[in-house]
Amino acid sequence: MLTGCGSVPQVTVHAAASAQTITSVDDSLYAHVLVRALTGNGPAAPAGSFSLTRLRADTELTAYLEQLARVQTDAFLSHTQELAFWINAYNAYALDLLRSNQPARVRSDIPGFHSAAVALIGGRFYSLDDI
Repeated sequence: MLTGCGSVPQVTVHAAASAQTITSVDDSLYAHVLVRALTGNGPAAPAGSFSLTRLRADTELTAYLEQLARVQTDAFLSHTQELAFWINAYNAYALDLLRSNQPARVRSDIPGFHSAAVALIGGRFYSLDDI
């Protein structure tokens, strides 16, 4: 468990970089993050494992989170699009929580991982449980 960090976990984006809202996010940013974080973990790495080292320095994850902070969450064209958006937002923030709360290696190392309202999406804070 992390000690001395308080009960609210850290995240990269605390406020929208711009007050201007956007109607969609660039999902290719998040796709690139996944490719880099999941690629090259070695033959002994379990399937689905990712590199925290690569995530810590990933500027595209930060850019994606900044877009999530500004996006209109009521502008989806379909239920499928909305579902994909929220699943990607959940997973992107889960990765950000892991990279931002070192020396955590797994989500159980981070107090408030699921319950703290730290995910800024569409100008509103959500917990992973909310999402």
